[in-house]
Amino acid sequence: MSFDSLLINTCDIVDRHTDDWSEETETIQLGIKCRIQYGNKWIRSYKGESVLSTALIFYKPTTSIGFQSRVRFDGRDHAVLNISKPQDSVAVHHLEVYVE
Repeated sequence: MSFDSLLINTCDIVDRHTDDWSEETETIQLGIKCRIQYGNKWIRSYKGESVLSTALIFYKPTTSIGFQSRVRFDGRDHAVLNISKPQDSVAVHHLEVYVE
């Protein structure tokens, strides 16, 4: 079984930027293949705070996502709390993203 066959969900990744005229714009990556694993878990965020995560999302390692990104699924935007990049002896296998 391949890793791609485990990615049974989709979500959108929203990045907000400020353009040359100080207007806030959004760049949206639509329909990103992922796997959403729901469940409450206390984690340490990238800021070092202890926060409650409501879901863990698995992505392909080529997915472009950062800490300022928002993940849109279930009809609302979720903040990125932490990003992990597990790897084997050869390369990064996948991304694990904890969201609120």
